[in-house]
Amino acid sequence: MRLVDLSLPILNSEDSPPVLIPTDHVVSARQRGQSLGFDPALLPEPGVHMASERFDLATHQGGTHVDAPWHYGPLSEGRPARTIDQLPLEWFFSDGVKLDCTSLSAEGTIDLEVIQSEFRRIGYALKALDIVLLQTGADRFWGLKNYEIASPDVSREAVGWLLDQGVKVIGIDAFSPDRAVRASVGELIEGHPERFLPVHMLGREREFCIVEKLANLSAIPAAGFRVCMFPVKVQGGSGGWCRAVAL
Repeated sequence: MRLVDLSLPILNSEDSPPVLIPTDHVVSARQRGQSLGFDPALLPEPGVHMASERFDLATHQGGTHVDAPWHYGPLSEGRPARTIDQLPLEWFFSDGVKLDCTSLSAEGTIDLEVIQSEFRRIGYALKALDIVLLQTGADRFWGLKNYEIASPDVSREAVGWLLDQGVKVIGIDAFSPDRAVRASVGELIEGHPERFLPVHMLGREREFCIVEKLANLSAIPAAGFRVCMFPVKVQGGSGGWCRAVAL
């Protein structure tokens, strides 16, 4: 069995303030010595302790992560929206299918016709709880300032059709399936709220998860693989980081 890493790392990038503060072995020895009252020279290797990292990180910042229904709004399907720690694990370990949308420009839209055409091209019959992965190629811009606007958006209709087939988890190798907030806020101000984060807002009506900031989808086939993307169990969380892997 071959394992393919589909995750982006948590790192300090051009488009965000530092989120990762590392502490090396020497600094750690000095800090622990000060906090516990011992001379770092007494350590088994004098002056050398264990490295660690500290994060200043939101659940929807950093690397690959899962959006829970609670992220979209307080209600989903008329009930209190579930948080990331309340979702069934079965959603996050299932057969996967990859749809190649790399022919679209960043100004394009992955609409229902694109989705259905790609299913016909690869000859795949979608079934309930399949994990659908949308490949845009935007992961090559990860860590750069234009990453947030480097991919096409996904239409609400296309996502709704996937949910009608029993899909619960949709992943994308981009910042978001929606246009970036900074790119769409103008339409909101002009009186078009329906154009503001329409896929995320669909989560208030239909319960599903979005996995954002995937990577390396070019390394897997269109079908014939399993996907594992268990989110970190953040109590009451609107999302959780995950290490997405294709098997």
